[in-house]
Amino acid sequence: MAPEDPSVRLHYGLFLIDIGRNREAALEFERAVNLSAEYESVFNAGVAFRLAGQLDKAEQYYRRAAIMRPEVNKRKLPTSIVQGGPRK
Repeated sequence: MAPEDPSVRLHYGLFLIDIGRNREAALEFERAVNLSAEYESVFNAGVAFRLAGQLDKAEQYYRRAAIMRPEVNKRKLPTSIVQGGPRK
């Protein structure tokens, strides 16, 4: 694997989600974000952390994604996150 290529990390994370290894996928997306904070990696990190049951971490990434592309995220994210609602 090309450890410094965020695209490789992103696609490996997608594969890990497909086979149900959500925690590992979240870490791969997080690595991709650290290499290059692209929207797809940020959003998918939120998805993977949510699936792994790490809701606080998922919310952090969802909020970041909402800031990056507010026009897209009005359709994809929970309303409370898009509107900057209260954290529970």
